[in-house]
Amino acid sequence: PSLDEIRRHLKSDLGRIKEKGYSVEEIHQCIVAFLGKRERYRQLVEQFSTTIQGDPGISHYVHSVRFRVKDPFHLADKLVRKCLCDRNEAPRNITAATLFDENLGVTDLGGVRLLHLRREDWKPIHVYLTKTNPMTGLDLRSKKAYAKADQKHDYIGPDLFSDDEVEGKPKSVYTSLHYVFRGPSLYGEGLFECQVRTLFEEGWSEIDHQMNYPYAANSIVGGHLESLNDAAHLANKLASKLDTLKSIPLFVPWETEQRLERSADCVYCVTPDLGWV
Repeated sequence: PSLDEIRRHLKSDLGRIKEKGYSVEEIHQCIVAFLGKRERYRQLVEQFSTTIQGDPGISHYVHSVRFRVKDPFHLADKLVRKCLCDRNEAPRNITAATLFDENLGVTDLGGVRLLHLRREDWKPIHVYLTKTNPMTGLDLRSKKAYAKADQKHDYIGPDLFSDDEVEGKPKSVYTSLHYVFRGPSLYGEGLFECQVRTLFEEGWSEIDHQMNYPYAANSIVGGHLESLNDAAHLANKLASKLDTLKSIPLFVPWETEQRLERSADCVYCVTPDLGWV
């Protein structure tokens, strides 16, 4: 896109970024710098995705894989948000010189999303991403877990996440695992982000992204998004329970049930809500 196209796209933000010492010209220079490397980013995330899908050691847990490279206009929006600190972060006026820097720039110019069916499947996926080497020369630079506040401790432990790598989120915010990798030299050593979440969390986040991004939605929309978020987390819980129930005989002959009860230390019965008694 030309400078004029970017200026028209950001017209409502031009005054605010100027007050922060930023300019549409610098944003356009960032976009030009990125487009010069965009094809390498595409090759990198495509190859990473293909590797995941073709590896039997992890493909059993991964339902589907998506990848993308940043859209130039979406990059412009992100640079504006970094400047204006709309998401409670330290302000950053990113330039073409710092765009690809790990600490000062943007780390999700390329993105991969791994989706899984059951919430507990995140653990083998996490081990695969952090303990194996899916691609020669791939370097894991950082990892972060965004979890519901009451589930934060589920992600902390040896070979999982440290306490400062887990951020407890209110219930209306999506849960997701983020990994930043530096690609092999073959692809220009670009940084890209891999996100891991369930299919239900993905559905909610896609709708939330349309309704609540880049600017916060009104309270009515926000309330419905919160209800949808609750439904997504309930779906996660039910999917895990149903997988457990699949291996349990719910109906057995009376004689068999009596024999099982006499030989067991305790007996578990399934309640209508799929809980345990």
